[in-house]
Amino acid sequence: MASTFSISRAWDETRDIFRRDGGLYVAVALAMIVLPEVAVGVIAPDPGNTPSGGVQLLRLLAGLIALIGQLSIIRLAIGPSTTVGDAIRHGARRFPSALGAIILLVIAMMLVTIPLVLVLAPLLGADIAHMTAQPKGPEATLILIVLLIIIAISVRFTLLSPVSSAEEIGPIAILKRSWNLTTGRYWRLAGFVGLLLIAAIFLLFTAGIIGGLLAKMVSPNIEPFSIGALILSLVAGAAQGIFSVMAALMLARVYAQVAGRDAEASVPSSGT
Repeated sequence: MASTFSISRAWDETRDIFRRDGGLYVAVALAMIVLPEVAVGVIAPDPGNTPSGGVQLLRLLAGLIALIGQLSIIRLAIGPSTTVGDAIRHGARRFPSALGAIILLVIAMMLVTIPLVLVLAPLLGADIAHMTAQPKGPEATLILIVLLIIIAISVRFTLLSPVSSAEEIGPIAILKRSWNLTTGRYWRLAGFVGLLLIAAIFLLFTAGIIGGLLAKMVSPNIEPFSIGALILSLVAGAAQGIFSVMAALMLARVYAQVAGRDAEASVPSSGT
């Protein structure tokens, strides 16, 4: 029978860990999450425009670096004690397996959702052949249903990142392990994922408003490589960094509970 775990306990541990060693996690986040996000934001500050191939490649690269950062933060949060430099090297070493697991999960999601879309579209009267960038009516309903299904399935893989960082296994084994760890814990993890989504939406939305206002005070038009673009990307990058650190710490502590890794957690070293 699956043991229970406490989200409130995971939050208390996250808060204590960050209060004690926040500088270490901030250092990783600045280097691996905030800096790449700022660089991309300065080059392409307007997400409303269709990005060029080069910009899309830069965003992909920033996302991949952020994944290494997340794996590094989780390594520090789970223990045993290590240095920031070793944690980043550990994240880079576990990155291929984590990326492989994500790719396999995306493929599996596509195999589920594409037939579903083909079945639901005619039932809802959605014209998927001529769907616009801002869908309305049946098309919007179809997208909402598909997103809810994806989120519902993704709950079973909530612990993918902690498993990738903490266990020396390959992509397929990561998916199996993540699935097994969530067995019997689905609804509690679903609530946890829901809270993370709400927090992410609120934080990023607020950062967008604040960053936009500050940028407009400097320059009415936010152009690439401008001061306005720098301000906007700094605020957005800081918000993403804060959320990424707290989410990674929470995931690490949830994993430590369900996988029985509490005893390994210790104070990370401040060395590099």
